[in-house]
Amino acid sequence: MDIILVENDILWVATTKGLSIINIKDQLITNYGDESLHSSELWDLVEGKDQMYVGSTNGLMVMRKEPLENGDYSIYYLGPSQGFYARITIKKQAQGLKVVRYGW
Repeated sequence: MDIILVENDILWVATTKGLSIINIKDQLITNYGDESLHSSELWDLVEGKDQMYVGSTNGLMVMRKEPLENGDYSIYYLGPSQGFYARITIKKQAQGLKVVRYGW
């Protein structure tokens, strides 16, 4: 499980059951699970400038921090066809992101 507070009003919560994005100010919750993610078993969240990096059992997901006009979030998946096969653990470093654990 991992939790990140973005700009003091958006809470990103990654769990082994999926992802919840909670807008504290507007009191809105958006949940993503198996039906919308390539894996609902999420391990790590790392905040980038305009995106969140989500490490999962089935690869890496990159999500824009700002929702689209319809309220959904853009998700880009990096999985087996891009060389990510198993559990991804990511950490933020001064020079960028580092995959610190890859596989079981």
